[in-house]
Amino acid sequence: MKEKYALFECTLSALVNALKKKHIVVIIILLLHCITAKIGLSTAMKIQEMRFSANRFVIHPDGEISPVKRYIVRECDYTLNLVLCASLIADTYYEESSDDDLTTSKHIKNVKKYMCQYKIEYLDAFTSQLESLFCQVNGKLKLNSSVSDSVAMFMETYTGTSDIIYFLAALFLLSEGVRIDIDIVDGPENAKEKRLVLNKKGIDGEFYVNLSMHIWCKGEENSDAMLVYQKKTEQLLNFFKNTADPKFQPPPLEFRTPETDDEFNSGNFLFTPGFLIQSYFFEYIETLELYNLFVTSVYNLLFHELNYPEEKEEIIEVDDEEENEVENEWAGSGEGSSKTNINYWCIPDRIVGVFYMYEKESIDKFPKTTIKRMAQLAFDRLFLSEKWYLSKYVPKYINALCDIKRLWNNAYLMCPLLTNLDLPIYPPVPSFIRKKESIDAAGENYMERVLFDLFLCFTLNHFTKTHVIWRAPDHAPLLGGFFTIECTKEPFDYSKTLDLWCTDIKALLTRCVFYTEGKKQIEPGLLNMLYAIKGLTGVNNNLEIAILWLDSIIDKKRIDKSDQKIIQYNLQNVFKSLSENKSIKVECRDIKLRKTKSGRLDLFTDDNSPIVVIYNERPFNSYRLLEIEIPHITSTFVLRPITSENSVSIVDQIKTKLELMQTNDYTACVYTNCIIKQYINNQLDKLAYAYRREYTYTDKIKSALDCGYKISNGFLVWGSVCDPEYTSKIIEMFLMHSSAEILDDTNPMVQFTSIFVKRLSIINPETLPVIMCGCVYNENYKAYYSQLERDSSEMLSPYNGLVGAMHMACVLFNSNLCPATFVHGFASMVGVLESKLHTSRKKFVFFTQMNICKNIIKKVSNDSKSTESEMESNIETILSAIEDSICDYEKYTSDNIFMCWIFYIACGDLAPPIVVIKAIYNYISYEYLTPDVKKAFTHIWNDSIATYTLDMLSSIRLKLLNGKGNENSKTVKYKEIIKFISGLKNPSNNAISSDSE
Repeated sequence: MKEKYALFECTLSALVNALKKKHIVVIIILLLHCITAKIGLSTAMKIQEMRFSANRFVIHPDGEISPVKRYIVRECDYTLNLVLCASLIADTYYEESSDDDLTTSKHIKNVKKYMCQYKIEYLDAFTSQLESLFCQVNGKLKLNSSVSDSVAMFMETYTGTSDIIYFLAALFLLSEGVRIDIDIVDGPENAKEKRLVLNKKGIDGEFYVNLSMHIWCKGEENSDAMLVYQKKTEQLLNFFKNTADPKFQPPPLEFRTPETDDEFNSGNFLFTPGFLIQSYFFEYIETLELYNLFVTSVYNLLFHELNYPEEKEEIIEVDDEEENEVENEWAGSGEGSSKTNINYWCIPDRIVGVFYMYEKESIDKFPKTTIKRMAQLAFDRLFLSEKWYLSKYVPKYINALCDIKRLWNNAYLMCPLLTNLDLPIYPPVPSFIRKKESIDAAGENYMERVLFDLFLCFTLNHFTKTHVIWRAPDHAPLLGGFFTIECTKEPFDYSKTLDLWCTDIKALLTRCVFYTEGKKQIEPGLLNMLYAIKGLTGVNNNLEIAILWLDSIIDKKRIDKSDQKIIQYNLQNVFKSLSENKSIKVECRDIKLRKTKSGRLDLFTDDNSPIVVIYNERPFNSYRLLEIEIPHITSTFVLRPITSENSVSIVDQIKTKLELMQTNDYTACVYTNCIIKQYINNQLDKLAYAYRREYTYTDKIKSALDCGYKISNGFLVWGSVCDPEYTSKIIEMFLMHSSAEILDDTNPMVQFTSIFVKRLSIINPETLPVIMCGCVYNENYKAYYSQLERDSSEMLSPYNGLVGAMHMACVLFNSNLCPATFVHGFASMVGVLESKLHTSRKKFVFFTQMNICKNIIKKVSNDSKSTESEMESNIETILSAIEDSICDYEKYTSDNIFMCWIFYIACGDLAPPIVVIKAIYNYISYEYLTPDVKKAFTHIWNDSIATYTLDMLSSIRLKLLNGKGNENSKTVKYKEIIKFISGLKNPSNNAISSDSE
């Protein structure tokens, strides 16, 4: 539903095009559905500006009926996360209650047991009400279905009446601690008929709510209608009445409105009665008029029913110090103040002991607060004087959010083709875009630039964010790795790489490719472009077929209507066959037949109809877009000014604005501030893939796992559990973090992550390479996720080869794990590499990368808490795993790999402890060392490497020879290794050295 509303707001131009295609009926139905589906930001802003009580009051922007605040909460998917995971989280408290700590006294054990039992009872009740109100369908939050005695049936029956809105308002005020006198009573004429009643105070016979609790419903087994008592609605009412009644125990103290950032990140506020009803009324209310009625109902219940507020003196401005002095000490501060929020459910006169609220007598410690006082506190949290609002509470964040929403809409409109593809949860972000206006069509090397942009997309593996080697023709084998080499340079210089590309391909494209006069550049034309692609890639069946089709169209010297589709179909086949990413869509129309300057016929694009190529980078929230314009340049050709106003710059604007918002505090209310900051983080996380940045939630997930493998409620706050990128990061970090131990399948985190694996493997199997990337770091993953039918090598096919292996290693290196956990994760990854790196040569190239060696040694050595024996044990675990994976005893031996590491240590700035160097040295068998070790230093080997290594080994000779083992054999080994290293030097240098001696 949320996506449909977003579609309504940001794809008007796409709808206009669709109208031309005579899909009028479908689109009108879609529009009507979208308009009534949800309250969007623009509607929320209008509601926020409404005035009440003769323009005296406005909605408090920090209050819980603020539509903009509720909009932000909905955009963060908190309620959807709660619906998916609440029951599993509640189950974890059963395990806590059964834990038995022998070091704790019997009294404290009893108190803890009572606390856990009370939490269980409360969470059971909360979860029951949550399930009665909400459900999820295909990752979308829905109000629960209207069957039998459900709350949905009760709400649907009385839809459109003011009674049902007042009922919602009453439940909301109960959650705010206001004791609204709403109850279920006997009917006036029939005692068996139960009615839900809320009287108007002081007016006999008039009601805000007067609804029968018996509703005619069709039976489940037959079609006969029958009166059904609405038991679920009664339970819902009782749940909220109990939270506001001091005779009952309040919800556990930890489940409250957050007063600090840490409390917000704990996620416990999601389990409050207030959050439950706030989420419900914002989903239920669909229009501005209905929301206005709801707010008016809340206002009326506070003002008329409870005779509050009294007439106050005109508000005058005071400084902060004065304001703090006159505030009521007992009441604390409301949400709009700079102090912490008041928690209506637990306001003791004095906190006595840690567990005061779980003792039976604690009820008597509640202050004898009058109903009027609680109403006053609620009113101050929900409404503001208009004068105060204009002088102090103009919500700057609302304007900032609107600017960001507008920019997102503009970026989305730049890519109408995406409406034909499977959209992710959020509108996708461009990771690369080239608009037709961004290149001067009459400039130098225009067609070379088009080819460059195409191959930049052809060769990208969007899982590893690196470029692959394509099969270049025999006469240019090095060209296949052009992007692999040039695009890995930091920073990537587009212009410089483009110039190098133009230089490299000029000498290659001679056969069948037409050039301009003097062979300065490739002549424009669609067929000529395909010949150029053939010259760069060699034989390709789809390419040959496309060339034949375009040739036949040109031969008949006209383009029929059906030919447009043929051209589009063949281009899509060609691009898909050449692309690493197969999720591709091509659209072209109005292709023209024109003569080139050289006199030959070719195909060209119309002035306003470029060929559009879209790569949907699923399952990531990203796409790539190319607009290929091949204009027919004549003397009358008019250049368009090149502009930077494209969706890349728009996304840059979004990023800049979000980062600026991140540094500001927009309100004194901690809770509202936290919600805004989390919303900003969520928006930045949408851009993380396109900008190749780490997600904002990565460190938070690690911190939660550092506290043990229990489900943190914070997981429901930091991202959407329906987002594959977020859930994959949770699974990945959990599998990394737990790699050093074997967990039971009843472990809370195993069950928690298993939900996502099971759900996404069924609904969207394309996400598995991302979701299960973490399984390479934990050999126990099959025991945890038995529903997986494929092993890791099959699931992770996008990560094959050296590039994929390097990507997996870099993820592990950047994970900030403790040394022991890192070592187990790396050892597990080495086992998976058996299927990724099929030859000993590839394994040799991978393990002898300087980056691999340096990161391993840093992870093992640079931990201040590790002892020398632990360092030695950790490095030996890694060395053993590598040794076991190498089966070559002739050229690419593990001994050569470890010798390379010794070279890196001697020549670099690593300076690991001696125990680490000695462990690597001990794993070298000099009998299997070969001169092939120099292949790891292609282009950079020189004799100084051997010299530095000899100097280092000489300086630690005694330490290498000490320890266990036969002293004679250790001496022989040392001499043989020294001899081997000396032999790697250039013979002429050795001769010079001996002459000088």
